[in-house]
Amino acid sequence: MIDFFGILDALSEMVYVTDTKTNEILYLNAEGKRLFGDCEGKLCSEVFDNPNGICCACPADKLSEDRIYTQTYRDSVTGRTYMLRDKLILWDGRKAKLEIAFDVTENERERSDLQMRLDVENFIVGCVLETHQTKPFHKAINTLLKTIGKFLDAERVYIFDYNGTTMSNTHEWCKEGLPHQIDTLQNMDAQIIDRWISEFKTGKLVMIEDIEKIKEISPREYEELSRRNVKCMMAAPLDNDGKIIGYMGVDNPPKEKIISGEMLFSVMSYFVSSVVIRDTTERKLLEISYTDTLTGMYNRNKFIEDTNKIADTEKTSIGVLYTDLNSLKEINDKYGHDAGDAVLKSVAGAVAETFGNDKVYRVGGDEFVVLCADIDEKEFSDKTEMLKKRLEILQYSSAIGYRYSDNSKDIDSIIKTADEEMYSDKKAFYKDRKEPGRYRARNDKAMVFAMPNSVKKIHQGRAICYMVPTQI
Repeated sequence: MIDFFGILDALSEMVYVTDTKTNEILYLNAEGKRLFGDCEGKLCSEVFDNPNGICCACPADKLSEDRIYTQTYRDSVTGRTYMLRDKLILWDGRKAKLEIAFDVTENERERSDLQMRLDVENFIVGCVLETHQTKPFHKAINTLLKTIGKFLDAERVYIFDYNGTTMSNTHEWCKEGLPHQIDTLQNMDAQIIDRWISEFKTGKLVMIEDIEKIKEISPREYEELSRRNVKCMMAAPLDNDGKIIGYMGVDNPPKEKIISGEMLFSVMSYFVSSVVIRDTTERKLLEISYTDTLTGMYNRNKFIEDTNKIADTEKTSIGVLYTDLNSLKEINDKYGHDAGDAVLKSVAGAVAETFGNDKVYRVGGDEFVVLCADIDEKEFSDKTEMLKKRLEILQYSSAIGYRYSDNSKDIDSIIKTADEEMYSDKKAFYKDRKEPGRYRARNDKAMVFAMPNSVKKIHQGRAICYMVPTQI
C-alpha cells in the first residue's frame, strides 16, 4: 500500500477518493494537497467547488466498477479546467469514487483560441461578401458596423474621417435603446487623439480596457471619452497608402472581447480602409463625369440625369432658366481663349451665386441652364431679375430665357420653352448687328426659306437653289 500511495503522490495530476454516500474525502495525493491543503475528512463539495455543499461535477449516478467515466470541468476555486476520469472502487470496504484530475487549462485555452480564430475568420468572410453585395456604399458600411457591433456585443461602432486638423464621425451603429451621437461629433479638434495617431502610424490598435487609466496621461482624451459615456474601447486606423485617413472605433464591448477581438478588429480595419478608399475613388470618378472642368458647374451628363429624375418624381413646381453669353466668339478672336474662359467662369459664378451651385449646369460652350425644383414662382422670378442685374454689373451681354410651371411632370416641354425664349432674346440682340459672328442670326433669313412652301410663295413656278451659310 505504501508503494501505491508513493506512486499516486509522484503524479503531477491530482488524485482523490471520496465516499459515494457521504461525499467525504477519504484520500488526497500530494498534488491535491498542494492545491487545496490537507483536507481529508472534509466534504468534497466544500473543498473543490460549491460552499453550499452541492457538487456540480459529481457524476455519481453514471459511475460503475467496470468502466471509467470522463468529463471536462472548470473549478471555480482554482479557475482551472480539468479533465476528470472517474471510477467506482472499494476503499477500506466502503464504496468510493476514485478520480484523477488532469489539468487541461492550457489545452482548453488553445482550443478556445482556435475556435475564436475560426469564428473570426468565418465572420470576416461573411462581412466581406455581404459588404461587396450590398449597395449603396453607406448602406453597406452601416450593415457592416451593425454586424461588428453585435459580434463584439458592443454599445457603439463607428467610423471617423481624419485630415490632420479635424475629425468627423461619418458612420455609426448604436445598440438598441442607446442614443445616436454622430451629429454631435463633427469637425472636432484632431489633437484630442494625438496619442492614437502615434500608435496608428506604427500599425498598432488603440485598446483601452479602462479609461480611468488614461485620466492623468491624456486629460483631453479622457474628458471626451467620458462625455460620450465610454468605459472601454478599441480603435483601429484607416490607412490609404501609409496616410491615416480615419479610424474605426468600438465602444464598451465586454473586456474579454477587447482581447479576443484584437485580431478581428485589426483585419476589419484593413478591409474597411479598402472599402472607404474604393468609395472615395468611385465618388471622385462620378464627380468628374458630372462636372464641367472649366467652371466647376454640373455638365450635360448631370443635366440629363437630373431632368429624368424630375420627370419621374411626383408633381412639384419647377423653374427653368437658360442663359447664353453673347459675342463669346468675338471675345475669343479679339482677346484669346483664355479671356473667353475667364468670362465664362465669371458668368458661371454669377449664376451659381444667384441660384446655388447645385442647380446650375453648363450644357454647351457658352450656354448654362438652371433647374429650380420645388420653388415659389415669385422667388424664381426675383432670382431671375437678380441674375440679370448681376450680369449687367459685370457688363456681359447674355441672352436669357426662363419658364415656370406648377407641374414638373412635363419637364421636357418646360425646358424647350425656356430654350426658345433664350434664343428669341439672342436673336433680338443680334438683329441690328453687322457682324453677328458666332450666332445663327445670319441664318435667320435663310431659315425662312427652309419653311414649308416658302420657295413656292416667293417664286411661283421657278426652281431656285439657295446657298445657306453653314457657320454657326
